[in-house]
Amino acid sequence: MRRAELSLGLILKPRSFVISSPTHALLLRPFDKAPSKQLVVEFVQVNESTETGIKLAPCWGCLGLLEIEHEIFILIVTHATPVGILQPSHEQIHRVVSVDLFCLTSAAFDYQHIFHHPTGNLSSSVDFDEPVAPDHPALNGIKKILSNGQFYFSTTATDLPSRTEYRVTAENRSEDDSSRRFSWNSFMLVGLNGFQNGLPVESRIQFDLQNFLVSVIQGYVATYELKLPPPPPSTTNDNLLTDQLTEPIAFSISLFSRLGSRRAGTRFNTRGIDDDGNVANFVESETLIVSGSNLFSFVQIRGSVPLFFEQSGTGMTNVIGGLSGQGHRTQLTRTGVATQPAFERHFEDLLQQYPSVHIINLMSNSRDGESSLSQAYQQRLKALARDEVQMINFDLHQRAKAVGLDGVRQQLKADPMIGGQIEQMGSFLATMSPESEIEVVTRQDGVFRVNCLDWCDHHPSPLPQLFD
Repeated sequence: MRRAELSLGLILKPRSFVISSPTHALLLRPFDKAPSKQLVVEFVQVNESTETGIKLAPCWGCLGLLEIEHEIFILIVTHATPVGILQPSHEQIHRVVSVDLFCLTSAAFDYQHIFHHPTGNLSSSVDFDEPVAPDHPALNGIKKILSNGQFYFSTTATDLPSRTEYRVTAENRSEDDSSRRFSWNSFMLVGLNGFQNGLPVESRIQFDLQNFLVSVIQGYVATYELKLPPPPPSTTNDNLLTDQLTEPIAFSISLFSRLGSRRAGTRFNTRGIDDDGNVANFVESETLIVSGSNLFSFVQIRGSVPLFFEQSGTGMTNVIGGLSGQGHRTQLTRTGVATQPAFERHFEDLLQQYPSVHIINLMSNSRDGESSLSQAYQQRLKALARDEVQMINFDLHQRAKAVGLDGVRQQLKADPMIGGQIEQMGSFLATMSPESEIEVVTRQDGVFRVNCLDWCDHHPSPLPQLFD
């Protein structure tokens, strides 16, 4: 599906921002009579009034609304680049290149946009009796973060944050599902989604088709179109060879890494778990392969150790492949009893998403900070007493020093609790009919949850090679 050609415009009287497609427009304007900052939102067909005013920017989608110091801003993706096709829906995936913020409730910020637009008319858009606002550090910071090349979206707003199994089976669409967990702007879309859901059915269908709203993930997305040589001819059934069997086998492979949005923060400053059961550096990684009518998906997750702990100090030490924060002093900040409620929330939430969780603990058994965390982790897991959650300790540093990363991969494959678990865990496999109907063949019945102290934050895990 091609994206609608959208643009953002400013109507001067009454002051309104307009996101326009070739056929429809979304109008947003401040509600003057309200005692506080409120907006009027309208969804209309394009007409003469919606096409008047100043064209401010191309629009690849609206990220939502944000209030900053009592002013309401609309966030617009002003440039994006395609990176591949999202299967099986054939939606285009884009990487965000630039984002801009436009103030809905004040003209003081208009000059920032109109000075740089060839059709802008500054004198007609800014009231010079009102002081011109200086660059706001929050605005610049938000634009810088969202334009750092790590945010992605697809044409259908809810698709990219959800893994393939949920997308193709139309499951898990509650308020707490993965589309909220991995969407970084869901809180900004609450008001506009409420407006969208309140539209009459026919209008809501038309609204959806315009692709006004987008939901972004942070992480990494890549898709590759590949071909394999045809299988070698069989001496027993040469007479059965067809053109299909002699043609190269075409398939696509997509890689998704979705960084969780619920416990964000910088490395060493944001660690462990919070009271809601969210952990830092939580990432869901998915490998998706599509060949003909067959669709294969495998998911694994990683995240910080689900305990309350902190790291202090500034020391760094050498580890396999680079530097680590082992010079930092690691200290638990809550007792086991005080930690247990958040610990249980974390795993109960995971078990709602995945049928079983197989923890691979890569922390060292010999380093004081890591060994104490591992012991506390195992104690909390014992108190959890859930058969669906199992742990294996795999001292990655010690093994890598002994046999190297290639040797580690072989050990992982040979370990009955890791490599041996893959066949039992299975994967999501489905077939697609020419009418795009999905028939589920198998489901992934568990997930690996990988953790280390900090090595996983900045180095690739050897686990993906398990699935070759």
